[in-house]
Amino acid sequence: MGRVWPSLLLFLLLHVNGFSTSGQETPQREEEAATAQSGGPAPSGPTSPQDLPLRSFPRHLWANFKGLASGQNLKPLLLGSAATGTSAFFDEEIRDYMSSSRRFKELGEVGAFLGSSLTIGVVSGGLLFSSYLTENQKFRSMAFSLSQGFVLSFAITTSLKTMTWRARPNGEGSRSFPSGHTSSAFTVATVLSHHYSKASIPAYLTAGLIGVSRLEKNKHFLSDVVAGATLGYIVGKTVIRGTASIVSQPDLTWLPL
Repeated sequence: MGRVWPSLLLFLLLHVNGFSTSGQETPQREEEAATAQSGGPAPSGPTSPQDLPLRSFPRHLWANFKGLASGQNLKPLLLGSAATGTSAFFDEEIRDYMSSSRRFKELGEVGAFLGSSLTIGVVSGGLLFSSYLTENQKFRSMAFSLSQGFVLSFAITTSLKTMTWRARPNGEGSRSFPSGHTSSAFTVATVLSHHYSKASIPAYLTAGLIGVSRLEKNKHFLSDVVAGATLGYIVGKTVIRGTASIVSQPDLTWLPL
C-alpha cells in the first residue's frame, strides 16, 4: 500500500501540471470567431480527404499531447485518481482471490491478446491507412483519432511505468503501474463509442473484460487497472476533441475594407 501512493501522486502530477482553462479559446469559441469574421456559418465537418492529411499526423499528435492539459480533463482525472487510490486498499485481496479461483483463465488469454500493444497498434494503423481509400468522413475521423490515441496512450503508459517502477503482483518485473492493456483498450472504447454510439456497450464491456483479464493473469493490481482505464478515457476524449477541431476549421478569405 505504501508504494501505491507515490505512484498515484506521480500519475496525478503528470496530468495536472499545466492544466488551464483561461486564456485559451475553446473550439466552439474559435468557431464563433471564425463565423463572425467570414460573415457566414463555419463548415460543420470535413469536406475533402485533405482535411486529415497523413503527413500532418506528427503535428496533430503533438497538439493532442498538449491537449491533455485541457481543463475538460480535470474532472475525469480527479475522479479516476480517487477511484485508483480507493481501489489500492483492495489490491492484495483481489490478487489473492483471482490467483486462487482461476475462474477466468480463458478470459486471461483472450484479454492478453486483444489488449496487447501489437494487436491494437496493427489494427489502428490498418484502419488509418484504409480510411484514405474511402470518402466516409466519419470513418476517417474515427481512424485518425484511434491512431493518435493509441500512440499517446502507449507513450504515456510507458513513461509512467518507468517513473513509478511498481513491482508486478507475480514478481515478474517492475512495470505494473498503470496497466497498458487497459489504457489502450479504454482509449479504443472511448473513440469508438463517440463515433458509433451503437458500439458503446460492447466496446466498454470488452475494455472492462480486458482489464479483468490482467487481474486474472496476475500481471497487475486492481489499482493498476483502474489507473489504466482512467488514462485511456482521458486520452480518448482528448484525441476526439483534437480531431474535431481539425475538421471544423473553416476556410477564411480575408478582404481589405
